[in-house]
Amino acid sequence: MEREEKLGLSVKVNVNVSEAIRGLKAIQREAKKAAQALREVESALASDVASA
Repeated sequence: MEREEKLGLSVKVNVNVSEAIRGLKAIQREAKKAAQALREVESALASDVASA
């Protein structure tokens, strides 16, 4: 704070991040689906190896 006063510098940023958050949540949902699909494939492969 002291440095701000000496320099006379003030910056105000107003950013709308709702669209970015929505996009990140969509990516997270898809990543969870992909991780679940990988677990299912791993499980299927383990079952195939065990029965062979």
